[in-house]
Amino acid sequence: MEIRGIKYILWILGSVFLLAGPVGADKQPNPIELLQEIKAKGPDLVFKTTLAGQKWLAFLKKVESGQKPWLEVAAAIYPATDAGPAEDLTNALGIALLHAPEDVLVITASVVGVEGICGYPNLGLSNTDTQKKVVAYLDARVRVVGKIKNLDVAAQKARCIESLQKTKTEVLSPNGPLSEN
Repeated sequence: MEIRGIKYILWILGSVFLLAGPVGADKQPNPIELLQEIKAKGPDLVFKTTLAGQKWLAFLKKVESGQKPWLEVAAAIYPATDAGPAEDLTNALGIALLHAPEDVLVITASVVGVEGICGYPNLGLSNTDTQKKVVAYLDARVRVVGKIKNLDVAAQKARCIESLQKTKTEVLSPNGPLSEN
């Protein structure tokens, strides 16, 4: 009888742990843990497992903050992305540009490309659903990038501003993506 009781308790405890899943499975990893995991497992595996689904969306929000550790993870994971995820990450870096323009250009531009980061914003969102809003958004990015003083980033800064101005010209053109608005 005593052994049956112990088996029953072990069965209950096992069931609880199975239902709970791995410890911290729902926890968003911090950037240091992600970088370590990318170094150990490679960006492809981390992208497909650790950053899958809703965690990808949470990760993009972190990247948008412009904080250096998240930008470092963005640069490390970018090679594993393609199509939609690559575009999502590039758009997140464009938003991060407003918060930390120098860090975005220094840490991510060599991997993602200045033209992508400094190009079109994600059109159709509430802050970019009209021509006027897109132009204001592009102007804000030109202003913050223009304030970069670091001469080591001068070439990237110039290419970024050139790309933003080109995008603005396209948006304002009669055949631009928002010309009917």
